[in-house]
Amino acid sequence: MCSLNSSAAFDASVKTLLEARQHGTVLAMLFIGLDGFKAINDTFGHATGDVLLKAAASRLHQNLRNADLFARFNGDEFIVVLRDLADPEDAGHVARKLIASLAAPLHRDDATLKVGASIGIALPDDARQDFDALLRAADAAMHAAKETGRNTFQYYSQDALAHIQRRLEIEHALHGALEREEFHLVYQPLVGSDPGRAPAIEALLRWMRPDGEPCNPAEFIPVAERCGEIVRIGEWVLDEACRQASVWLAAGLEFERIAVNVSAMQLREPGFAEQVIGICERHGWPPQRLELELTESALIRDTEVLRQCFDTFERHGVPLAVDDFGTGFSNLHYLNRFPVQRLKIDRSFVHGMRQDTGTAEVTQAIVQLGHALGMQVVAEGVETPLEEAMLQRQGCDEMQGYLYSRPLPPRDMAQWLRRRNEMGREPALPARPGTPIVTL
Repeated sequence: MCSLNSSAAFDASVKTLLEARQHGTVLAMLFIGLDGFKAINDTFGHATGDVLLKAAASRLHQNLRNADLFARFNGDEFIVVLRDLADPEDAGHVARKLIASLAAPLHRDDATLKVGASIGIALPDDARQDFDALLRAADAAMHAAKETGRNTFQYYSQDALAHIQRRLEIEHALHGALEREEFHLVYQPLVGSDPGRAPAIEALLRWMRPDGEPCNPAEFIPVAERCGEIVRIGEWVLDEACRQASVWLAAGLEFERIAVNVSAMQLREPGFAEQVIGICERHGWPPQRLELELTESALIRDTEVLRQCFDTFERHGVPLAVDDFGTGFSNLHYLNRFPVQRLKIDRSFVHGMRQDTGTAEVTQAIVQLGHALGMQVVAEGVETPLEEAMLQRQGCDEMQGYLYSRPLPPRDMAQWLRRRNEMGREPALPARPGTPIVTL
């Protein structure tokens, strides 16, 4: 393996291959980006990162032919040039082999480390006859592969390029969006199976672009996490949610807690737990009534920073919930390691219960698991009375979804709470026809 940045030989070899490409033979460039390497490097240090990088490079190289070219491009990225392929699909077969080569974890000291790979594939054509054009196309395809779920590969296409351009546009627009006050929160209630129990409220982030067009949270939140803006945005969400909750409390509105989504990047920030407690103190909001919703991926890495963070939360009584439970990791040890109080069943399971008995059995198993561990279980995305009845029979503690209310601006949420307090049950606020259901 050579370093592409310092090896003119690699560049020259690729150019020679492109120029000498004979009719009927296929050449392909693979752009490989390691998945999860940055988190390991940040958590365990550069020495461990270097060992992992060398091990990954060795595994990749062992799965290539002698005739193929292989080079490190930058950091955790590699370039492969495959020549004399019989068919363009052969490049995909090689990509699968390379991804599979990284499946086995690496053990170093007491840590078990694992990375994956996202691979972009570009083939020369009339528009890509030089090295730089082929490299840009493979790079775009690699990022498209990361966007579609990672640990996979994708061939270059105009759609892939458009996707990358869209992501870069969102990333550019995110910078300064907080200062321009383009974000706002909407609120959705979580209702208990016990009609006499006060509801909880989840704060949900929304972004209105300067052109007046809303940007889907499913689109901009992953971009904010990748570019690091989620840390500042997340702090604003916590502050605004606690401020609004205090206003409702002062107005005499009854609700149990306010829930806020927190990213893995925020959890890894030194002093994050102290920041959360400081926000509660600033607004006079009891930490015991601020629930932090975390993804399974945020909890899977057991680090000293994370343990200190959760120790602080536990001392102050801050409740934790695992969001979208069942869609992430199969390793459930974190449920015992960390002070989790609630599991939130992902909406995909709730929607699947009606047609598939297997899915209904999964939701039942999640409820039983949560209760066995002393946790409450919440179902997301409840839209029909049938889903509600099924979940109640399974023993689900709380439910959330358009059956009860769409996400509401603060004024409407206050009205919902007032009507709920007066009626002793959830007021009917049907979703607008055609309203997209997006809850992050």
